Amino acid sequence: MSKFKRTQKRLVKKFPGAALASTPSGYYIGQNGKNIIGEEYPDLAIANSGWEAWRNLDTVEYWNRINTRNKKKLKKSLDHIVVSDDNTSFEPTDYITNEVDFTLSDGDEW
Repeated sequence: MSKFKRTQKRLVKKFPGAALASTPSGYYIGQNGKNIIGEEYPDLAIANSGWEAWRNLDTVEYWNRINTRNKKKLKKSLDHIVVSDDNTSFEPTDYITNEVDFTLSDGDEW
């Protein structure tokens, strides 16, 4: 019970006005009449019990925090990438072989 209370207290602090709500299909944690989890994680949006609904919100909040952190790290690392000149001698037509009696679409022979 204490773990439930700690989880609930932490989540209510993070999402002011969050409260347990129910539908005929199960329970969810709502804020201003809307499901906080929403459509991003449809399998976790509705739970079978109140504790499971709070636990699902805790899990989703953790996943969102990790995704935000990873996006920031990726943006920082992409900002620090330096691309030097490309010195390869590749030409766009290097892969084309000259075929005998090959005619282009405009009628010119290759």
